[in-house]
Amino acid sequence: MIKIKFNPINDRIIDEIIKEKESVNFDKKLIKDDENLSGSFNKLVGNLTAMTLRKYISNIINYHGLNYKVSNSNAFVKGCPIEWDLIILKSSAEDINNTNVFDARDCICLLEFKTSGLMPNQFKDINKTFNTQFSHLYALRKIAKRNIPFGYVTFAESIEYYDKNLKYFDNMNGLNNTAFAFLDYQELALNDEKKYIDVCNDFERYLFDLLNQSK
Repeated sequence: MIKIKFNPINDRIIDEIIKEKESVNFDKKLIKDDENLSGSFNKLVGNLTAMTLRKYISNIINYHGLNYKVSNSNAFVKGCPIEWDLIILKSSAEDINNTNVFDARDCICLLEFKTSGLMPNQFKDINKTFNTQFSHLYALRKIAKRNIPFGYVTFAESIEYYDKNLKYFDNMNGLNNTAFAFLDYQELALNDEKKYIDVCNDFERYLFDLLNQSK
């Protein structure tokens, strides 16, 4: 069996997100220890994950001299009422009146980020979970007159769920390799160990696959 050599950028992304999660876990403990405080840190962790991935995607684009740019987090497309975690755009794209809203014809790829994959209730009816996004995606493709991939990226997910998510996203996109997971969530949750999902060995390659299918 050939041992997969993982791209160093995967390790850098993973290590950075783990450090951020550890910092949030420390804050969580402080909250629990104070009976006057309460609240969930899920949105904060999600934001840290999205911002880290945004930084690395921008770095990859700049390093390879690609004619693309990356929106700020939680961006919109003109005429579309839902937000997208991140949009990869033509390098010439400008948002409308500094609102983080872009023209569909400038959109190359739309991305959804998760920190710990889908919750069981979300996965149980995955069509319901993402039906709205894909309905709007198809409308945006008509405006742009080309494919705009909708990519799913999660920091960790159980292998069983990932395999099904990949099939779902590829089928709904009508494209290949549109989902990516860095780590096996079950190993990370139980043992705090980094176990890679073998088919996701190169985040750069995943990103290039998405960009190349925007035609």
